[in-house]
Amino acid sequence: MNLDDDHKALPVSEISSLLQITPAGVTHLINPLEQAGYIERLRDPNDRRIVLIGLTGKGTKAAETLITDVQKQLIGLFNHLGEEESTTFVRLMSRALEFFESQFVN
Repeated sequence: MNLDDDHKALPVSEISSLLQITPAGVTHLINPLEQAGYIERLRDPNDRRIVLIGLTGKGTKAAETLITDVQKQLIGLFNHLGEEESTTFVRLMSRALEFFESQFVN
């Protein structure tokens, strides 16, 4: 979920598609997160049959902390590698992501 996006809740079907797992698999993953207070189930205001999954305040704070920590780690890695090796790393990671994305196209 994009923390800056207006759409802070997603339907289970969309999460299922993004993670490439079944909706039952999504439910299995989100139940403990809901019990821990990180996410909540919401009703779609446009279609009451659809259940949306959204972050709670606790979940948003945890996600923001995780993002900050990952950013710090990446800055540390880029400082360690230097400019030339960092550029090479980013180029290779981009190519790897393109490959993996192509593997998941239905």
